[in-house]
Amino acid sequence: METRSGTPRVWLISAEFTTQLGGGFRQQRWCECFLRRGMPVRVYALTGLYRIVVADFYTVEQLRAQRARWIAVAPPQAGVRTSRGAAFARLLKHALLLDFFLPCVWLLLFTLLASLRRQENRIAILCSSPPFSSAVVSAFVRAVKHRSVYLALDMRDLWSLHAAMKGPKFHKRAIEKFVMKQADIVTTVSVGLSRRFESAFKRKTTIAYNVATHIPTAVKIPKGTFHWNQLVSGAVSGSIKILYTGSLPEGYYDLRSFAKACALLTDSDAAIGQKIQFVFVGACGSLQRASEEFPIADGLLLFAGQHSHENVRLAQKSADALLFLGFDSPDNQGQVSIKLFEYFRAERPILALSIKPASDIDILIERYCGQTIRLSSPEEMCRAFSSLSKAGTAGLPRPVNLHVDEELLRSYDDVVTSIVHELAIQ
Repeated sequence: METRSGTPRVWLISAEFTTQLGGGFRQQRWCECFLRRGMPVRVYALTGLYRIVVADFYTVEQLRAQRARWIAVAPPQAGVRTSRGAAFARLLKHALLLDFFLPCVWLLLFTLLASLRRQENRIAILCSSPPFSSAVVSAFVRAVKHRSVYLALDMRDLWSLHAAMKGPKFHKRAIEKFVMKQADIVTTVSVGLSRRFESAFKRKTTIAYNVATHIPTAVKIPKGTFHWNQLVSGAVSGSIKILYTGSLPEGYYDLRSFAKACALLTDSDAAIGQKIQFVFVGACGSLQRASEEFPIADGLLLFAGQHSHENVRLAQKSADALLFLGFDSPDNQGQVSIKLFEYFRAERPILALSIKPASDIDILIERYCGQTIRLSSPEEMCRAFSSLSKAGTAGLPRPVNLHVDEELLRSYDDVVTSIVHELAIQ
């Protein structure tokens, strides 16, 4: 077992560790599991086109303090861009694999190889992807230095299998198959994604749900500390506030059905924007554009843009309900955003739309709330919105079983135990 003065034998590869993005909090959780076992951790963080940050951590407190400093100076950042040109840019990026040629990716490769030359012991590389380019670098290093590297691949998202990523797939499938083959252990964030990886690559994975341990529970917001007008203009005092936080990229969600439901609601009550308001915080330009195609009451939809993590947490705790959108596919594509677990920990009612029966999201809402909600068509949504404006949020699912967090977190300890054992039997 390593000591405080020892050289870290667990290396985390990340592009989000110095930011407010949800993936950084998942990676912090992995690191803390190792640190509690006395295993120092080295982080290789991609922080720009030409730069990576390398930092060693020996205690949980040290790690949390440095993460807090990084986040404090990091600007609010969207997980996925939603501008008009973003969808086309993503198509080019995925078709031509442009992100593989970024200078920071090559710098990461050469830095890892140089670092390994100075190591006498076997190293565990934990790569939490996306970006998938870092997974490819990690797999290449594992292939070249197979005696020196144990590769733990944390697949938080789909890459070649992603339904919203258009363009040719053959070359991406071949690359992802190579990466999966090099990994000694693979983790992912849901049962649905695990099934996809096993079906496409014959690779079994361990499921580690994205429990939002960075969000404290049972925290009350003192009256008067938060006002909606400090977040977005147009907020009406006394209206029911339904909050969405995050990004809404093109091709991911059924935004037209939501916008049409809002138009139907406007038809039934022209003054509805005084009674209920949907507040969107983050990169939600695609919904804003979709809503312009329909006659929607003024004030019904409010768009706040990017805000700091602190403001988002205050808004989540202050909202009457939190809006969650399922990925637009038959089983929500097996994807479970960390946002859902943030919502659970905020302990506010949840208005979930486009959730498919027996999907991971459907099952998780049932486990945490004791009931689920399935609204898919514009007509179903409209009726639910109308009911909310008249009767409030009492009928919505509300998290009451937060002990489920502890059950889901055990998989992290199981994976870490396995990796520590592999390093011990070098």
